[in-house]
Amino acid sequence: MLRFIVAGLAIWTASPILSIIDTSVVGLGSTLELAALGPATALADSSAYGFVFLSVATTSLVARALARGSVSDAQRAVRDALSVAWAAGCLLCISLLVSTPLALKLWTGTASAQLVPSASVYVYLRAFGMPAALVTSVAQAAFLAVKQPAMPVLTVAVASVVNALGDLLLCCVFGWGLAGAALATTASQLVACGVILSRLVRPIDSMNGQPLLTAPPAWLPSTDAVKRVLRVGLPVCTLVGLKILLFSVLLGGAATRIGPTSSAAHACLIAIYILAAVCGDAVSQAAQSYIPATLGRPQASQRLCTTVVLLGCFVGAVNCMWAGAAAFLAPGIFTTDASVIALVRHVTPVMCASLLIHTASMATEGALLATRDLRWLVASYAANALLCAASLQAANSAGWGLWGVWLIMTQFHVTRMAWNSWRLFYDGRSPLRVTGPPQRDE
Repeated sequence: MLRFIVAGLAIWTASPILSIIDTSVVGLGSTLELAALGPATALADSSAYGFVFLSVATTSLVARALARGSVSDAQRAVRDALSVAWAAGCLLCISLLVSTPLALKLWTGTASAQLVPSASVYVYLRAFGMPAALVTSVAQAAFLAVKQPAMPVLTVAVASVVNALGDLLLCCVFGWGLAGAALATTASQLVACGVILSRLVRPIDSMNGQPLLTAPPAWLPSTDAVKRVLRVGLPVCTLVGLKILLFSVLLGGAATRIGPTSSAAHACLIAIYILAAVCGDAVSQAAQSYIPATLGRPQASQRLCTTVVLLGCFVGAVNCMWAGAAAFLAPGIFTTDASVIALVRHVTPVMCASLLIHTASMATEGALLATRDLRWLVASYAANALLCAASLQAANSAGWGLWGVWLIMTQFHVTRMAWNSWRLFYDGRSPLRVTGPPQRDE
């Protein structure tokens, strides 16, 4: 399972790697553009992350179909998810083109209003890569569901190389700044999409020698396809919406409204944090891929869930160490501004505390997603978000600044870990205690 987690990091490292390359190249050229990159990447990446429920639904539908021994259901799930992802990506592109200026003005506030023009250009150009990004994420999720993580690794490698070369050419040679970084990222997403789609039609051993995709997905998804994906994905979409509200809108917006220096420091920290935090998503993905096969056998389910959580604790400790070292010892890879570097180092210990618990809490979340305990997840997330909003208000009143913003992020992970662990291991109605085979996804 640890080998699967390490390889499966590919599906979650794609976007953070592209963003961290952009942050490094842009930050070394201009502190103002680095500050603008904070809300710009937050808007672009959080908008795409809002559709991560498509990947989660794909993993769940495919894994459960194979647990029942139905290859045809797994292939139908992949075809439906790709069709829905394409349509959702087109809608997201149009939405970003229409709403970006207003969204950024609300995001930055008056203290950082000068960042809006540059940030808008970045988001506009990133919008055209959204259909490819969503289709790629669904294809990656399908490969992980059948325990074939090599293709997601290859896809991320290709995207990273294209993005890095594009940034060097467009930003360092042509001097296009934020616009060049956005164009490079969009180009890398298009190339990655082409690479992984070409692999979906190849035979896979775990699919009884059949490919994941046997017929082209529809350009416009059918009503039945949308219903099947949303039946699993809609509750997850609610969770993702709450995450975006908390991390990007509340906490990211609070960091930006403090001022340009705080926004620039937050951009540096969040780039490192997200790259480390995606390990939690990989652990969650492993839980969603492996646990469905044990459902109906309580002892096996609980034993496997314990293994996943322990792996999450181990990975979280590793994340804490390397991310803290990177933020404290090498902030110069993002900026040469002394005030920004000092603020990054001041907040680094709190960021490390957040990463320490994040991955284990994501393991418990993945287990609950695998068991379809979605009502519990939605209710606990809503309560946790409200608790964090109240804490943010108190931190703002106390003048804790960026340090307080990251402290609240740590609070969220601790609370999530505690509540989910109680549900899985101690609640008499734990979904791991249910007996019987997984139900068919109609």
